[in-house]
Amino acid sequence: MFLVMGIQDKIKSQDHSNNVPCHVCDGMHGFELISKYNYFHLFFLPVWRWGYDYSLRCKACGSFYTIKAESYDKCKTESPELSYWDLEPVNIPVKQTKSLECKACGFILDSDFEFCPKCGTKITDDEKSD
Repeated sequence: MFLVMGIQDKIKSQDHSNNVPCHVCDGMHGFELISKYNYFHLFFLPVWRWGYDYSLRCKACGSFYTIKAESYDKCKTESPELSYWDLEPVNIPVKQTKSLECKACGFILDSDFEFCPKCGTKITDDEKSD
């Protein structure tokens, strides 16, 4: 008798357009829902599945999020309704801000400051562009 069985892992991907904005690009471009699981197969037919793991990838900027374990039941539906609180950021790129120096006191400023927090000097637009 010849018996074919084995254990494999499977990765499936589907489009997910929920009303959750991306943490990085703040866009509503949608996500790609990636599900990964292991399964036991007998004669190439899956018999038993276990070890589910879900994640999301932003279509616009490529940021990657894992879905918290308590929200896995939401992902097993046809169109899961995920919220901001279901996501756990994994590789979120840091937004770089240009830092500049106050001309009056030398304090290091962020590019979005209008006044120096140390001495109160107004930061002009031409200083920001330098």
